[in-house]
Amino acid sequence: MGNSNQTADQVAASAVLGQILALRQGSEYQAAERVRRQIGAQTMALYPDSSTENGQIRLMINTWETIAGLASTVGLPWDGFYKQNPVGFMWTELQPAVKEIRKQSSSLYASAFQRLNNSYQTWLKRQPRKYQSGAKQGINASFG
Repeated sequence: MGNSNQTADQVAASAVLGQILALRQGSEYQAAERVRRQIGAQTMALYPDSSTENGQIRLMINTWETIAGLASTVGLPWDGFYKQNPVGFMWTELQPAVKEIRKQSSSLYASAFQRLNNSYQTWLKRQPRKYQSGAKQGINASFG
């Protein structure tokens, strides 16, 4: 019986990892990422709330907030999750926008994403030194 529970957990974890990848590869997310690379996350957050750019940066941040929630799934293989998802890279890139939005709304905005990054940083410290570069961390960023 233990093996069937373990198999079910593995299937569930694989489904969650698939959902996370789908979120990051969605066309709207990828379009927002292209704009972020052109003008920067903080600039996007400074646009009026009704603007496309502001909506796009909020979409990106909220996607990572959703990913943080999905990542809390019991049985998720943290090693695999962190190797496949650029948590630290994206936190670094999106944090300037998070700060701007927090000024306007709530200091709790994107708090699950921030906690996920803190957990990622702890995990990263246990990885081989050669893995701890921005290039190595961003290799799975999937920037369309």
